[in-house]
Amino acid sequence: DEAYALINRHTVQNREDFLKLHGELASSLSNHWSRNGLRNLTVAEKYKIVDLFVKAVAFNSAHPSENRREALYSFGNVPLDKFSLIAISSLFNGIVVNPTPSMGHIRYEQTYGFLQNQVYLLTQATNIPNLVFDHYAWNLTH
Repeated sequence: DEAYALINRHTVQNREDFLKLHGELASSLSNHWSRNGLRNLTVAEKYKIVDLFVKAVAFNSAHPSENRREALYSFGNVPLDKFSLIAISSLFNGIVVNPTPSMGHIRYEQTYGFLQNQVYLLTQATNIPNLVFDHYAWNLTH
């Protein structure tokens, strides 16, 4: 409920709006995790959870943030996994996370932000919603 409330408090009209929302969702998750006495989340864990939640909201109807779906679909970050990281490595010359990549290899917020920005620049240049990249990455490797 707290995550939906955060989404509903934000108007997302561009990438900058989304990044502010994303930061608040990540902080909220970290705070919730800490309040419950759990260990600190790694960068990979925190952002994977947030990105999967945003993707679920963007792709599913009949939830408390229904009116925000299109903006999240257009500007949401791609949940990084071995498939998206392989796609990034194949599309962007010189970007190699690891020979056998996984989200767990993303240890720094700067690395996460850089990869997400590269994907966003590509989707904007090709005029497609950002989360379409996730579909492309899955199809590339299957």
